[in-house]
Amino acid sequence: MGALKQAATTFHAGDLVVSPGIYSARHASNCSGNHEVALLAGESFPACKSCGQQVQYQLLRHAPYLHDDEDFRKR
Repeated sequence: MGALKQAATTFHAGDLVVSPGIYSARHASNCSGNHEVALLAGESFPACKSCGQQVQYQLLRHAPYLHDDEDFRKR
């Protein structure tokens, strides 16, 4: 039996970033091309200067912030 594939969650400008990582930013068709961005937990997903609230985000890969990684925490 094959593994179930979970549907990717889409986030919108103004939503709170819960999982730090690398996200795909997908813009409106009349805007700049799609690209990847790094976002930290606790930030809000930003609006685009050109297409505003129409930009959407999807998590590509989880990436903890350096100072949240126990190998790099200050002792």
